[in-house]
Amino acid sequence: MPISYEIDATTGLLNSVFTGKIPPRELLDWYDELQRHPDFRPDLTQIAEFRMSEADWTPDEMKEVVTREPFGPGARRAFVGPVDLIYGLARMYSTFAETMGQGGQIEVFRTVEEARAWIDALPKEPDS
Repeated sequence: MPISYEIDATTGLLNSVFTGKIPPRELLDWYDELQRHPDFRPDLTQIAEFRMSEADWTPDEMKEVVTREPFGPGARRAFVGPVDLIYGLARMYSTFAETMGQGGQIEVFRTVEEARAWIDALPKEPDS
């Protein structure tokens, strides 16, 4: 599977890396797997690094994936798209998610360093 991830339960950070060509069905399967992970919470902070250089999702496929988002309104997510095409698709995804009220807060960056800086600057959630 061209999706790898690690959840740090202590910090509440999900690091995920996407490589190769990922069809919408594969991402939906990953969402299902993620929700079964014992450390998954819908309010996790995520850095999603998209290392692929091609994608051929239709707007309807993207909307379907957005409606199945496992992330809730408290999630803060940084998408990294270093290639123009992937950066643009990540921006489209974040716009769909915002419009549809899904997936928490999503920002899109060109580098992992920019994404980490944004996450590090976010206010920390108070302990429950």
